[in-house]
Amino acid sequence: MRTVFDCTHGFVAGNRAHATSKAYPMRPERILADVRAALPRDALICTDVGWNKNGVGQQFPIYEPGTIFTPGGYATMGFGAPAALGAKLARPDRAVVALVGDGGFGQNPALLATAFEENIAVVWVIMNNHAFGTIAGLENAHYGTSFGCLFERNGDDCDGIDLIAYNLMLDLGFPEDQIYRAVIRRDYDGEFHMVTLWFERADDPWVIDTTGAMTMRMRRLSELPGWTPAVIFNSTGHYTVRKLETIRVGAR
Repeated sequence: MRTVFDCTHGFVAGNRAHATSKAYPMRPERILADVRAALPRDALICTDVGWNKNGVGQQFPIYEPGTIFTPGGYATMGFGAPAALGAKLARPDRAVVALVGDGGFGQNPALLATAFEENIAVVWVIMNNHAFGTIAGLENAHYGTSFGCLFERNGDDCDGIDLIAYNLMLDLGFPEDQIYRAVIRRDYDGEFHMVTLWFERADDPWVIDTTGAMTMRMRRLSELPGWTPAVIFNSTGHYTVRKLETIRVGAR
């Protein structure tokens, strides 16, 4: 037992930097730590499959018996989000949260209609990596590909929500030659993210991230180390760039 105790506490200590990291996009360990801190000790937790399930098993303290529901055995993808509805119906006095990936959440979209019609108040925390992430990782490790695992359109992730900021800024009268949609890339791991860029300054645009995945407030691109634009586009043009200094899009 002492060995188990030492290993557990060693893992927690080694993971603490990730659980408190201020990096954007937000690290999954930070998501789990913040959710646990916000929930009552007797809250009911439902997971799906993939990293959210594995992460909860490794680093999400469970304080009360019978408060965690997770798909074992065949690891049924799509379990977590609707399971939360059943948990809330069984215990309407408890806070209920489903921790799910975007792939798992997409398996049962009809649950949203059920929750609305039956007035079932649960919280879904969707850990969105634009992929069947665990499958993509295993496929890449064994075969060097991620066929059928990434949620993309024309090579870009499928957020689309960045259009909210883009269209709003144009509607408010911002100059069209300063406002662009962009795919920005983190150089060290190749991760992409959709944002709106406001070229108030040609050499250092503002980054507007409607999703809040990268930053909770508006920052200059220079404040997000490692990120550079890969593609910039608007309704009239499409620009491929590798470094910020090469951007020539008519910005002032």
